Parts: sequence; C-alpha cells; structure tokens
Amino acid sequence: MSVDAVVNAQVPRLASMHGPILDSLSRVLFRGGEGSVSLKFKSGEGTGDVGKGEAMRCWAIAGIQRVGTGVGDEPGGGRI
Repeated sequence: MSVDAVVNAQVPRLASMHGPILDSLSRVLFRGGEGSVSLKFKSGEGTGDVGKGEAMRCWAIAGIQRVGTGVGDEPGGGRI
C-alpha cells in the first residue's frame, strides 16, 4: 500500500516536523507491514482561510491491492 498526503497550512510552519510526522503516519498506517508514505507541506500563500492562518487542509490518496488468502486464491477470496 502507498499513501500520498499534502498538508496545506500557513501556520504553523510544519517543515521542521516532516520527519516525525512521516514516521508517525508510517507506524500507524502500516503497523510493521510494508508500505510507503509521501508527505508534502504547502503554504496557503496568503490567500483564503488557509492563507490567513484560520484553517488547514489535508488531501490524501491511498493505493491498495488485494492480498491473497494463500488457500486457492480464488477471485474474491482475498482480503484488502
């Protein structure tokens, strides 16, 4: 599985927290399993609620694939 996330915030500045946030997301999402997380921070560039420091936004997308059961692996027999 892979996860790509973009956090949009004017304040607080999150760049210095990139590593710890990325580690936490990986630990929570994958619990020791395989997967990758891409995390980006963007500013509000002074426009809208985000730019005024009144709000934050986050967009994320996850790519998943079916995992076989190991018993026949018939269609529909796996788990996600």
